[in-house]
Amino acid sequence: MLKEFFRYLKHPVYIRKEPVDGLHFFLLVFFYFILAIPAAISSNICVKLEGLSKPEFDSPFWQLFIMVVFLAPLFEETLFRMLLRPLKQNLWVFSIIITGLSVSRLIKGDMILGIIFAVLGVGIIPFFSSPLYRKKLQRIVVRYFPWFFYASVMAFGFIHVTNFHPLSLQVLLLAPFITLPQLIMGTLLGFVRMKYGIIYSMVFHSTINLIGFMLSGAHL
Repeated sequence: MLKEFFRYLKHPVYIRKEPVDGLHFFLLVFFYFILAIPAAISSNICVKLEGLSKPEFDSPFWQLFIMVVFLAPLFEETLFRMLLRPLKQNLWVFSIIITGLSVSRLIKGDMILGIIFAVLGVGIIPFFSSPLYRKKLQRIVVRYFPWFFYASVMAFGFIHVTNFHPLSLQVLLLAPFITLPQLIMGTLLGFVRMKYGIIYSMVFHSTINLIGFMLSGAHL
């Protein structure tokens, strides 16, 4: 399984989904933590050297648990990996969930993200409503799949730099080191998404977050 994973990273391709192998699935979870522990140490060194801090959460335990273990995997897998397979059902599910996320951000007063998510949610409508546009999108994704795969990994990793404050140009330049655990996680999630499907990448994401939550109290 690990050899297959590393071969895939050399040249990500648009592969057929396979039935999930439970042993391989949990081996990948274990493998993530083997890689993430030294990556987290490197990240923490950068964070301390830059004097960064994470926001404090004063929400009740059960709210944090739901957000970290269920909502974060749902929204992040939808946003970053759902459209690696731009099938019709994936397109409209993406539109519904991201539009809902947009409404949530707007209600909380986060206008920038709210507008960005609204544009994404509404902008995808022509692709699931028009077979012609959808086929063109599918051909582009298949042809340039390695670019889309690694773009999803980078976007997933770098968005987590916003968890740290204060942000600066220097912090953004150090983002590959600060978000190294998330970049590793993103590559594994992308592989699981393509090999087993989006539901299993959500389950994989949720499993990692659950273990992290139990060990540290919160893992976003």
